Amino acid sequence: MTGPDDGGGVGGFPGYTPLQDVLTALRSLPTAWQEILWRADVLGADPGDIAARMGLTRAAVDLLTGQAHEALRTAYREHYPTPNNTGQEGLCSRGSGDPDE
Repeated sequence: MTGPDDGGGVGGFPGYTPLQDVLTALRSLPTAWQEILWRADVLGADPGDIAARMGLTRAAVDLLTGQAHEALRTAYREHYPTPNNTGQEGLCSRGSGDPDE
């Protein structure tokens, strides 16, 4: 995995590719959360389609997706703590990037 602007790496760290780290964190989650994250974030499936496929309501998929995102962030931070990702706003945060938030 290489970045177009920095010759490889992520987050200003040349040569750093977090793919294996993210996969390890993802695999530590319950299977249902793995499936929801895969379908929603990787495949781009609609929550309604995910609900029908998994036998859930759309509201349940929305709730579980939020829980799965938070669990993935937590698992990543627990497996790979750094000064940048141990607080509320880390590498996996959905914040705007504004340090005053």
